[in-house]
Amino acid sequence: MAVRAKVPSVVVPHLADQFFWAAQVERLGVGVSAPARSKIPSKSLAAAITRTVSNTDLGAAAHISSAMENEDGVGAAVAVCSSLV
Repeated sequence: MAVRAKVPSVVVPHLADQFFWAAQVERLGVGVSAPARSKIPSKSLAAAITRTVSNTDLGAAAHISSAMENEDGVGAAVAVCSSLV
């Protein structure tokens, strides 16, 4: 939700696909992926916040947010599911 709101974020993944999405946020330059919650000392979290504030591309966040607002995710999912039947 932070990306959609054009806000830089520190993603602290907990389980499942959150590790993938944390890596995507960092790859796109709109935030930082921190170590998993069970392994993150306060110094690492502070460093991730500092990196986010200093390295985040707000233009990229605005561009991605706009793309998210304009996509028809539900329609795309229905089309994929319909093609499987």
